Amino acid sequence: GDFLKGYTTYARQSARVRSGLVRAAFTRFDGVTRRVREATQEKEEAERRLLELGELRTAAERERARLGGVLRALEESDEMRAAVRLAALRSRAELDDAVAAEAAERAAEILGDLEAAEEAEKSARPTKEDTR
Repeated sequence: GDFLKGYTTYARQSARVRSGLVRAAFTRFDGVTRRVREATQEKEEAERRLLELGELRTAAERERARLGGVLRALEESDEMRAAVRLAALRSRAELDDAVAAEAAERAAEILGDLEAAEEAEKSARPTKEDTR
């Protein structure tokens, strides 16, 4: 009896220790499995987003090429050439206006100098009273 009782106690303790080791290993395995599953999901999501970005990039490149063609057609159009000529004429007109304003200012200065010289000449001429 005592041997059987002692062996049963030993067997229970041994089973508890071994089951604790198994439970700890299973808990670690479960954690690793969960992390692998999460990493796999994250990878799949990243791959999906990468594919979407590739599609968006392709669409953007096509749109850029299309708009480049539209821009070239516009640049080569008669309307654009006329607009460029008009802009050049406006620039030239603005320059001509600036030159004309400068010339008018200079003419006013010269006219003022001329009037001052005429006044000085008049005052320098002898009058009838001076010749007597």
